[in-house]
Amino acid sequence: MKIKTSGRRGGKTEEQRRQIACVLNGHPRIVRMCFGYVTCARCGHQVGDTLAGSYDVSADVIVGHDCAACQQNAAKLTRRELTLLPPDVRDEVKALLAMGAK
Repeated sequence: MKIKTSGRRGGKTEEQRRQIACVLNGHPRIVRMCFGYVTCARCGHQVGDTLAGSYDVSADVIVGHDCAACQQNAAKLTRRELTLLPPDVRDEVKALLAMGAK
């Protein structure tokens, strides 16, 4: 039995849509860090590691940080970087933007 899908997004899970967005637009400057490994906050793929000094996070927004650098970096995010973010990440970025506006 064939399942009918409509449009370009038919039959794709939310995770697949996020991965496609990263392929088409590139990974956003919103990242998660764990033990020095840097992963994309949108799709979850590893984008670098800071253990060997091969990735610089100074221009990124790190999920879980509320430091001044992350607030400044959040203000520089583009619309493409803010699309299809998971709800928890989207809420955190909005909070950073609100703190930076004060």
